Amino acid sequence: MILFWGRGAELDFERKVSGYMRKLMAVFFVVIMMCNCMAVKATEAKEIPFKITQLEDDPAADKPDYEVHINRAQNFTVVYAQDAMGEFTVPVIKFTNSTGRNNWTPLGSYTIYEKYSDWKLMKGNVYTQGAVRFNHGVMSHSGYYYSMDKGSLAWKEFNKLGQQASSGCVRSAAIDSLWIYNNCKLGTPMIVYDDPNDPGPFGELHTVKIPEDSPYRGWDPTDPDPENPWREVRPILHLTSNGANGKVLTLPLGSSIEDVEARIGLFTSEGVPYTTEDYDLEIYGIYDLSTPGQYELYVRGFDLATTLRADETFVLQVIP
Repeated sequence: MILFWGRGAELDFERKVSGYMRKLMAVFFVVIMMCNCMAVKATEAKEIPFKITQLEDDPAADKPDYEVHINRAQNFTVVYAQDAMGEFTVPVIKFTNSTGRNNWTPLGSYTIYEKYSDWKLMKGNVYTQGAVRFNHGVMSHSGYYYSMDKGSLAWKEFNKLGQQASSGCVRSAAIDSLWIYNNCKLGTPMIVYDDPNDPGPFGELHTVKIPEDSPYRGWDPTDPDPENPWREVRPILHLTSNGANGKVLTLPLGSSIEDVEARIGLFTSEGVPYTTEDYDLEIYGIYDLSTPGQYELYVRGFDLATTLRADETFVLQVIP
């Protein structure tokens, strides 16, 4: 067989090569642009201190030293401060958690060595808030969300607070995980232990539950975000009369915890006071009613019917 290669064939070949070259150059241009975009994003990401590993970058760097105790058997967390001897024996605050299913949260003594200043991507392509790492893949954090949207909470998992439910991490309500993030600095001891019998300090805890039919169920009811729609219905804490002024409560030396409770009231979102049978208070902080001084109180108020919770910080002044 004899093949003829004429000018027409040459032109056709040149056109094909030219077409291939144009396509190749277009692909090359797209790749270059993508690389440039990735480089810009990488540069921008470096400017955001997402993972905090240095104490000088820690928002809790100037806070007192604490020690965090996690009771795996009963699913609660207690934060302790130092006593006069430097031992961590003074309970400061307590909250419900969810440890790992089948005891997957390892027992032992650890320390916080990484903190995440925004959303933390977790296994399963879900996200959490207030994440602090203390044992390799084990962290303390909020419940998880299906996206970086605070309205995408896995609410059924949130309702498991108070029982083992996670893959090994320690989950808490958003406001509680943020308390650890904002107050417990890098290097804070985290102790995971089992004690099925000792309820710990402060007595029994109340736990928020999200109703299945709630239009707000995609949000954590405790999240302090001003956009949280639960703010429209959750209760509000206010100081009442007799020594109360805004968020400052003044009491005479020798007052009792009952005197403190009597001056803190729970109100509905419309401002209607609850009757004493319909709510309960949990009062936390380091204070001494027998010593003059100024103290910080962390107060929670619970609507016993709905389990909705109000959180507020007050200043307690004890005067001679």
